[in-house]
Amino acid sequence: MSEKDEDTSDKEVPFRHLSVFDDRKVLDILAHQQMGSMVVLGEPDQTNSKLHHALPQDKFETGLLHFFKKDDKWNFVTETELESKKKDLPALSFAIKNPIKNIESLEWPDLDKLSKEILDKDQADQTEFEYNGTKGPFYYSRSLINNEEIEVIHSESTILLDD
Repeated sequence: MSEKDEDTSDKEVPFRHLSVFDDRKVLDILAHQQMGSMVVLGEPDQTNSKLHHALPQDKFETGLLHFFKKDDKWNFVTETELESKKKDLPALSFAIKNPIKNIESLEWPDLDKLSKEILDKDQADQTEFEYNGTKGPFYYSRSLINNEEIEVIHSESTILLDD
């Protein structure tokens, strides 16, 4: 947060003009005994946010992302597209809330094989199920946390709630 030495070396001037901040909106300035800090308003970077999924064709989306492989090609259904594309989802697909970098290059379980293991044969072609009196689709998660296996099943109405 400094300028060139010749701009800041005059001890008679009680303040310094930091031209690097001329095009910024200053939100706060904090002065401490040995340092100072400044908070400036930044522009949201749609392409480099930890909250955005990076999708093909340089598309960036937030929210719940469904993805699955069909005919050896990854397909993505964003939260905004879900209602119109729900019928295109297979019986079993991946869904994530938080972005994962290079999603297509990672190794993922074979959903076709997995659906045969966990779904009844008559459910394999369905996209809506019933579980504990609630109609699906459902979101299933199994994690190993502190050496304990945790299984969670969410419905559409509870998937975005924090566990």
